[in-house]
Amino acid sequence: MKVMVTFRHQDSEERLQEYVKQKISKLAKYFHRPVEANVVFSVEKFRHQAEITITADQTTFTGRETAGDAMSAFDLCLKVIEIQARRYRDRMKHRRGREEDDSVPEGFAEDANSSAVPRIIKSDRYIKKPLSLEDALLLLRENHDDFLVFRNADSEKVSVLYRRKDGNFGLIEPE
Repeated sequence: MKVMVTFRHQDSEERLQEYVKQKISKLAKYFHRPVEANVVFSVEKFRHQAEITITADQTTFTGRETAGDAMSAFDLCLKVIEIQARRYRDRMKHRRGREEDDSVPEGFAEDANSSAVPRIIKSDRYIKKPLSLEDALLLLRENHDDFLVFRNADSEKVSVLYRRKDGNFGLIEPE
């Protein structure tokens, strides 16, 4: 991994450069291809600012933070970059079709800084033609689905037929 450290309006510190290289090298686990990192430290009055730009896997990750000293600003900025890299890695795993961790229920995404967030999963199945109630019941039994949304042939309104926990079926019709 190639790491470039730049100091603006301050003297370069060898100790800070080594610290930066050590911490940035730990981010390599999130990427597949060689990584290039640029870290810029700047000072305005009493504010120390750290800016990190990482280019990896044809993607750029950037972060900028301000703190009382350069090392604290760098650590805050590194957390931002790490969150971006983790999300990127998870997105790439999902796109490749790998199965997610078994501890997370289906329909939920896990983020390191938040609790489980429900996802909306789009279904392309729908019934275009109107169905009688008996036909909808047969279709629901065949597919072993929990519910079926259909246009009722008798009333021409959208209705929902669902499987109840007691084994019977329920019908929801609009007024």
